[in-house]
Amino acid sequence: MESVGASHGLVRLLEGEGNQAKLVIHAAVGFQETYLQRNHSISADESWPKTILQKDHHIVRFEEEKRRARTPPHGGKRGAGIIALPLREKDGTLGIFGPWLQIVSEI
Repeated sequence: MESVGASHGLVRLLEGEGNQAKLVIHAAVGFQETYLQRNHSISADESWPKTILQKDHHIVRFEEEKRRARTPPHGGKRGAGIIALPLREKDGTLGIFGPWLQIVSEI
């Protein structure tokens, strides 16, 4: 995660097949143990993982609270986001890599 500048991140790998497939956490950085235990596996059939697994990437943005946000030099907005990438090999998709990154966008 450090190599992409992420403060938090997960690697979830697919386990099982068909509608029984689950995305299970195999690596994590920056998350509390209670979160990891509570969210250890999720159904790969839910709408958001299904979307990520079918695309090349998926971006989810969270804007910081106004009191904490500093305006970037170019006048844009600062926030955080997840850039979720499917992990693929020649025979199919292995899972999802999801680093949390600081995102600065122009207005």
